[in-house]
Parts: sequence; C-alpha cells; structure tokens
Amino acid sequence: VVVTTRSKTVSQTIGVRVPYVLKGLNLEISWSLLKKIAFGDDTIEVDETIESIGKEIAEKCSGVPLTIKSLGGMLQSKSEEKEWKDVLQGDFWKLCEDKDSILPVLKLSYDNLSPQQRMN
Repeated sequence: VVVTTRSKTVSQTIGVRVPYVLKGLNLEISWSLLKKIAFGDDTIEVDETIESIGKEIAEKCSGVPLTIKSLGGMLQSKSEEKEWKDVLQGDFWKLCEDKDSILPVLKLSYDNLSPQQRMN
C-alpha cells in the first residue's frame, strides 16, 4: 500500500515503517513551472523585473507544486509589476508557515474566485 502525505504525524499514525521523503522542486524548476502556468509557456521572454519578482515568489513556494500551480493560475490575470509585487508581499505567506498544511493554498484559490464562481 502506498500512502502519500506531507504530514509526518499522518505517516506515524498509520505506522509507516520506512518513509520516503520527497524534496520540493528546486528554484529553477519552480520558476519554470510558475512561468509556464502564469504565461502559458515556460520559454517566453518575460520582463526582467517581473522575472525577478516571479523567482522570489517561486522560492517562497518552497518547491511545493500545488502552491506553485495555484499562484501561477492566479498570476495569469496579472500583467503589471505592482500586481506581482502584491502577491510577493501578500499576507498569504504568513499562513504558509505550517509546511504540512494545504489550507492556505486552498484559501488563496478561493479568495481569488469571482463572486459568481464562489456561489456555484
């Protein structure tokens, strides 16, 4: 039986004998994934300032693909430097201190839905 979890507590509770701990994505791959999702192409040339901010955002994602994917999706609609800085400096990051929790990412995704999408 294969069980996947980001929580050490869960693995201990179910009695995993030999855990296989996956490391997060490195910064280069994290940025490539974020760029591909945000711009639809990871080979596209991006403004130098946006790229710098994007790499900082990718680094703050700690190599967690779900976080990168969620933020990349949110950044699709943001083309201005200020909007990217707002994401980089947002309160969302304070919620991410618990590395085992996906709730901050889910909350961020929910908060960025339009009112109509929230009602569906």
